Amino acid sequence: MSQSPERHVSATRPNSAVRVEGSDHVTLEGSDVEATIEFYRDVLGMPLVLRQPNLDRKHLTHLFFDPGDGRLVTFFVSEDRDAPDRSRVACRPRRVFPVPRPG
Repeated sequence: MSQSPERHVSATRPNSAVRVEGSDHVTLEGSDVEATIEFYRDVLGMPLVLRQPNLDRKHLTHLFFDPGDGRLVTFFVSEDRDAPDRSRVACRPRRVFPVPRPG
């Protein structure tokens, strides 16, 4: 049965069994622990609040950063993972963080 695309696009909450109330954290994957820390902590100013081995896959480092809004941005980092070839990536991940205007 085909349904019109408009039916699926709406800002109104559906009548569902579970009501999500927000996002606790977003987890991304990385290929360089020190470069990840340098960018998110030293450039963007997010405190690195926890660094530990991943609990399920011990070869991964799990980094937790605090973006300042009560949520976390976390990374599973594997030094064995190749960095992506940005020239061949069809869909580039984007993360948008609000920052205060200078002045």
